[in-house]
Amino acid sequence: MGADMCIDYSCFIGEMSNDERKKRIIEAIQKDDMRGNEWGYLINDIMGLKETDNIKEEVIRVVEEFFECLNWRDVTFITLFDMTIHLTGGLSWGDSPSEATDKFYHFYVIPPHIKQAGMIDLNDNPLDLFIRTYKDKLSEEMMVKLNSLRVSEAL
Repeated sequence: MGADMCIDYSCFIGEMSNDERKKRIIEAIQKDDMRGNEWGYLINDIMGLKETDNIKEEVIRVVEEFFECLNWRDVTFITLFDMTIHLTGGLSWGDSPSEATDKFYHFYVIPPHIKQAGMIDLNDNPLDLFIRTYKDKLSEEMMVKLNSLRVSEAL
């Protein structure tokens, strides 16, 4: 059996430094009451934390490690207008291809309303997010080309 290629991404929207994004996300975590199903999934299933653990500190650590890994050699980025897509990945034989993919995954499972404080969207694929965000700025010809990519992606 062969290896699979795994790619993880994170879409940053708007012109904001990574330090400012991280600061806003950490502030959102500190203000949040951490109730609800999305937090329960993250805390219990992904991080394996108990109710008595200091959950906010652990989630803040995940955010800090994610932003730190954006400077690693196995993470790159693509910038389109004011959207930056950070990418990492590699070959996997059933395990994680790199430490950076682990950091992306742990950050991914933080609830969307927290990540949106830093203008980060991980719930859409980058192509759909790009089309939705910039459809008014793109020519009709470009929209046709981008939509054809969407069709080929589904195949």
